Amino acid sequence: MTLREFQEALTDMLGSERWTSQMELLFNKVDTSCDGYVDWDEFCTYMKLQYKEKDFVSTRRRPSSGHSHSSDSACTTSKK
Repeated sequence: MTLREFQEALTDMLGSERWTSQMELLFNKVDTSCDGYVDWDEFCTYMKLQYKEKDFVSTRRRPSSGHSHSSDSACTTSKK
């Protein structure tokens, strides 16, 4: 899925274009291969890491140590 397809899918699901600028940031985090596409494996891995991180924090009941599995990707979206 390209950035445009990703944005269209999320806009349809959310029913609003309010989050368009954040969608590109999210796309770049999920696109771990930096190829300009988000595939199902990348999406599932990202969601799983987010869930595990939130679960860890809530079960430990302490602030995050600053280590995060979800770092900002070094990818930049290229206009193809």
